[in-house]
Amino acid sequence: MSNSISLFDKFIMVALGDVSKDSFQTQLLKFTVFISTVFMFSSVFLNYFIQQNSQIDIISVVSFLAFLVCYLFSRFKFRFLPVLYFQFTLSLISIGLGWYYFDGIDGMAFYTLLIVAMIYSMITRGTSSVIIFLVIIVFYLVLVIVEFFNPSIVRNYQNDAAKFIDLTVTVLFTISVVFIVVKLVFNKFIERETVYLENQILEEKNNIITNQNDELIHLNATKDKFFSIISHDLKNPISNFHQAANLAYSEFNSLDEKDLLDILKMLDSSSKEIYELLNNLLIWARSQQSRVEFNPEPCNLNYIILNNISLQKLSASNKKISIEFDNNLDRELFADINLVNTVVRNLISNAIKFSFEGSKIIVSTSILKDGKFALTQVKDFGIGISAENIEKLFKPDSNFKHHGTKNEKGTGLGLILCKEFIEMHKDCVIYAESTLGVGTTFSFTLPLLNPMKIKEY
Repeated sequence: MSNSISLFDKFIMVALGDVSKDSFQTQLLKFTVFISTVFMFSSVFLNYFIQQNSQIDIISVVSFLAFLVCYLFSRFKFRFLPVLYFQFTLSLISIGLGWYYFDGIDGMAFYTLLIVAMIYSMITRGTSSVIIFLVIIVFYLVLVIVEFFNPSIVRNYQNDAAKFIDLTVTVLFTISVVFIVVKLVFNKFIERETVYLENQILEEKNNIITNQNDELIHLNATKDKFFSIISHDLKNPISNFHQAANLAYSEFNSLDEKDLLDILKMLDSSSKEIYELLNNLLIWARSQQSRVEFNPEPCNLNYIILNNISLQKLSASNKKISIEFDNNLDRELFADINLVNTVVRNLISNAIKFSFEGSKIIVSTSILKDGKFALTQVKDFGIGISAENIEKLFKPDSNFKHHGTKNEKGTGLGLILCKEFIEMHKDCVIYAESTLGVGTTFSFTLPLLNPMKIKEY
């Protein structure tokens, strides 16, 4: 198989030259010129033995030489348009001579004209295509009209045998050319289809690599965040707890009641910080391992909010902060209770942490205009966040940290969890709006159990 392909490639190289970098139209034009020259060469011998007419023999030789010049020009000095129009003109002249000498439209001229029309429809484009189409139509109509009004102008074959042989050869040649051209077109289509499929596969592989790269970046950011929390954020409260406990143990007999109370407050603060941090860290670790279960069910958002306000009332009272609940939601959600509870707890805890002493926090609920989602907002009147840092809040690779109004430390881990848990609910979002020195509002949406159909007027 490889030998035959090699021989065919060598034949093409000799006959047409190097066509590997040519367009399909150029390859087809060169092939047409070559085949036409071969056909005219065979016609010289065919006409000599069949027609036995010296005038036809001379015309056959002259035609062959003209086609040979066109072939040599296309083989060694190829220029698309000159070769195209030269070959086309020679083809029409040959068809006209065939029509005149060989039985008019009833002879071989009609078949040859069909081949020319088919091939040049594939070779030409744009203006050239229109010009050649119109010329072929006009040429055919002229031949038909002239023969119709003056049938005696065309010459007939010498005998029926000559007509039979000439038409048989012409038809066989027509079938062969049509087969080869269709095969070339089909192979070109298959080649383009193969390239398209290969590009599709390559694009899919590139997308996979891009996704894997993005995932790797995310994993590296997650790993860096994890080690940052372990090495710094968890170390400080544990260190404070250890120092307070050690101080109470070593100086117990010399400490008065006020000093002991201060140490107990330090231990309480450190233990709460450690507990909150470890709790978020464990939940986050589970979420990164895809071990957080998502079990949406009908749930009462108002109860979840009131329960979390009650649990964090002591922390708020230590900073003399009041928490107000503005409830405008009388519908149940279809959400995961545990995930929603974690989100609400983190947002209220953050609001307390970053609120000024003596201020207030407003938690509000409402139904969005589309009637499909509930909107929850946690608004504080605290230190606020700059616009450039708002974008960093929900990104694990940002390493954005901010101390509270009483120097409370945060890791930013809670907000990352909030984003992941909210987005586990389809089409739900969480976002923040803030003004430095004024306060921050965190908003998130959750799906309603039975969405309402809102009428538009």
